[in-house]
Amino acid sequence: MRPEVEEVVKLVNHLVQGGGTYEYAKKVALQVHAATPEIVDEALEELERLRIAIRTLKDPLTIKDSGVIAPWYSGPLPGHVYWPALRKTLLRRGFPASALNEDVDPASNKIVCHLQPPGSESIRSRGAVVGYVQSGKTTSFTSVIAKAADAGYRFFVVLSGLHDSLRTQTQERIERDLIDPINERWWNLTEQGDFANPGNANAHLLDVDRRSIAVVKKNKSRLDRLVKWVKSASDDTLRNCPILVVDDEADQASIDVGNKRRSSINDRILKLLDSAGFGVEVSYPVRRRARQRSMSSC
Repeated sequence: MRPEVEEVVKLVNHLVQGGGTYEYAKKVALQVHAATPEIVDEALEELERLRIAIRTLKDPLTIKDSGVIAPWYSGPLPGHVYWPALRKTLLRRGFPASALNEDVDPASNKIVCHLQPPGSESIRSRGAVVGYVQSGKTTSFTSVIAKAADAGYRFFVVLSGLHDSLRTQTQERIERDLIDPINERWWNLTEQGDFANPGNANAHLLDVDRRSIAVVKKNKSRLDRLVKWVKSASDDTLRNCPILVVDDEADQASIDVGNKRRSSINDRILKLLDSAGFGVEVSYPVRRRARQRSMSSC
């Protein structure tokens, strides 16, 4: 790709991720970037090629479509930081290149494509990706987080298990693969343990140069602390900080099994998303190989 075309691709992609249309982005590129119509058309053709490649990918095993009709995500682009660092780390520690290129990379592209653009006025989408036990779920949602971070999502919550051991295991995987390679680009809110008091919410969520991430056990008191912390941020901060909530093993505790009132964990997850008002939730229910378990949506 020629450098002048690459610059227009970055500009158009940035505007579309911010919620703009491609027609608007084309107009801005012509007026502000001072690019020739030929360069803009070439950039738009390149983005369309990338979008078609993602649209025609086989969908990951899902049980609910997000409802996002127009694809906005064009895949990793030059200048992205989080996904290239994760990809390099996975390869360095022996992850098969063929599995990464043929499975993880395209599947995570497709999942991110189903999210809403991070610059949308309102972000309220839900989706589920079904995975077998020990099938690479952590690698999958870590890749989704990395690509969503590059695209403009700013705050990530991973809901991980009911026990400290499971939360710690997930925390260590995320630190090793996602955070440590580019530690200066992350606020690790649960580095010292499960969610407690990571400091001023505005200070973390307003930082445009870093992304914030928390790995939180599915525990009522921990989730209450998280919701309280999110609510402590100003309305302006929250409007400019799209969140992605990843619910690991979503068929464990997250489902509303209450009789006359909502079960506590399901209630806290909904409060987290409602308190922010900018939430995307991607659930990873487990599919047992011997028998498939039923799941109702949050």
